[in-house]
Amino acid sequence: MTLLIQILLYVSIFWLIYVYFLYPILLSFLSKFFGTKVKRDFNYKPKVSFVMAAHNEEQLIRGRLQCYIDLNYPKELLSFYIGSDYSTDKTDEIIEEFQKINSSIFLKKFQRTGKTKIVYELAQETDSEIIIFTDADILMPPDSLNSIVSSFTDPTVGGIVTNILYSDNAENIGNKGEKKFLQIETNLRSNEANFYSTVAPTGPCFAVRKGSYYPMDDYRLSDDLHLTISIPDNGFRVCFDREAKIYEINKRSLESEFKRRIRVGEQAMSTILSYKSTKYPWRSWIGFQMWSHRLLRNISIIPAITTIVLSVILCYKLDNDLLTFPNFDSNIIFWLIANLGLISISLIIITFLFHKINIKIPFLHYLLFFSAMVLALNIGSMKSLRSGGLASWNTPRL
Repeated sequence: MTLLIQILLYVSIFWLIYVYFLYPILLSFLSKFFGTKVKRDFNYKPKVSFVMAAHNEEQLIRGRLQCYIDLNYPKELLSFYIGSDYSTDKTDEIIEEFQKINSSIFLKKFQRTGKTKIVYELAQETDSEIIIFTDADILMPPDSLNSIVSSFTDPTVGGIVTNILYSDNAENIGNKGEKKFLQIETNLRSNEANFYSTVAPTGPCFAVRKGSYYPMDDYRLSDDLHLTISIPDNGFRVCFDREAKIYEINKRSLESEFKRRIRVGEQAMSTILSYKSTKYPWRSWIGFQMWSHRLLRNISIIPAITTIVLSVILCYKLDNDLLTFPNFDSNIIFWLIANLGLISISLIIITFLFHKINIKIPFLHYLLFFSAMVLALNIGSMKSLRSGGLASWNTPRL
């Protein structure tokens, strides 16, 4: 029995080390020695169409459309297709105002259809070579489109993931934690893209070459993950443009990020397991990446809890039906892991309680944020086994 517990413990420890350390190190090595840089030409100016779904975006849609009008790109080569998903505020009115001053803006109204179906239907209506799936809560600097488009001169490129930054400078756990998370993800995205293709899309702004992806069969799944899977399946790659800096203006908190991560985890699990090339990690390189970067990490709370529990068990010994702790005869590694885990859990609980009464412990914020996000992703992943994905969507504005 003890041997079985030890084997499970070692597997759990390796799981955690692999997804958080070994996989990023592996991609860094592959990118450095076997990577291929994207060929870029800033003189390349193809037709570009933006597609966007909007649901009650009256607070943001005006700024989003103004950014579109201000883009430093030939106006005759631009178009913006917007699907209003049964908006009940002034979203449609504001869009119609902009239509009067810019004929390249098109509005189509839907009856609570869902973001994914809307954007893919709109994408089919355009004849532009480049399609940019976008959200209402972003701001694009005037020259950002030139950077995005320049990468499509490389015939191997089928999609471009942009560098999302946050304009909200609020000092809270959710905002600071998400910014730190994005800094870590940026390097991993870049290494994945340099070697083959990144599997960490940025939903608010994702550019694709028309025809590089295949149609979706199930609109409940993740629209951006579909692109990161179908584009490599069609022989192209999804690259990361660090210079294409796009600003997201959502306000974030620990609570809002927790809810968002549940949705992300639910759709990610459903999507990864729905495609032949990613259902199992050995079927394709993109499947290996999806499991390493997304799926195994999204449910990493399972090996984390398993590691702590099994380490504690191995540090006890049963003596006349009484438990004695610590058992210093046990392997010192088990004792250290058990104590580190219990201390971490205690710190997370204390930091959360202080957070609820608005007492800040800055050096522990990242531990709380990371733990909360892993828990949320795990909850969402487990929900996906029952729901199969999300059919509707809401704007998570604060």
